[in-house]
Amino acid sequence: MSDDRESERIKPAKQESAPRCPACAAFSHLAAKLLDTQNGKTVRLYQCQCGERIWDD
Repeated sequence: MSDDRESERIKPAKQESAPRCPACAAFSHLAAKLLDTQNGKTVRLYQCQCGERIWDD
């Protein structure tokens, strides 16, 4: 028996791929999301375990 509501399930949001750290080549994690209100863009700040910070332009 199939459930008609199965197709209505909320799917998880697509995860953004984290950039690799230029210092150690490990994957960084998302540390902050900031909204640039002047031009309406979201800027992401990633941080690696080694301490390196990467800005999303």
